Amino acid sequence: GIVPERVRTVGAPVARTALSLPADRLLLGAVGQLQPYKGFDILLRAFAMVAHAFPNADLAIAGTGPCRGELESLAAQ
Repeated sequence: GIVPERVRTVGAPVARTALSLPADRLLLGAVGQLQPYKGFDILLRAFAMVAHAFPNADLAIAGTGPCRGELESLAAQ
């Protein structure tokens, strides 16, 4: 049900030095309002599986919203 013409991918190069991220690390990121329907909980659960296969991977989520506390608890697990 998504109209391809309405989908936009937005990105900007980020210097590794700005993030203090070593060259051998993989950084995955997501930005958005932390709302229940956004699926950030699914992202965290999926990343747990990715982290087992790729121990050099990190996940960064940026945003605010009502799910923040729940997501922080899930990330701590």
